[in-house]
Amino acid sequence: MGKKIKKLIMIAPVVEEMTDLLDFVRDGVTTYIKGSKLDTKKVSKLVGEHIILLSQTDPVTGYKQAKKYCDAKFPDAHLVSFADAGHFSDKFGNYLQFPELLPYIIPN
Repeated sequence: MGKKIKKLIMIAPVVEEMTDLLDFVRDGVTTYIKGSKLDTKKVSKLVGEHIILLSQTDPVTGYKQAKKYCDAKFPDAHLVSFADAGHFSDKFGNYLQFPELLPYIIPN
């Protein structure tokens, strides 16, 4: 099956069914998802540690849908929920820096 990936960190992942999207991003995301061939079962087998960061105020992916998708597709992943991070970007969440990510990248 190939080499194992030590750690995979996903931030505000785009999910399969996104009905709560902002209108102006819906078409682009739909095109992206249709063109994507992510085999979540294969990814789960290849990844040692899997961390998913979600925001409860994400206007792009929608927290409830993203959490439901991640729970179903990546049941062994460690989900980290942020109360007010938007989409972890400067446009949707005022995120220019992301110091909360460092502990997941660089272990103590």
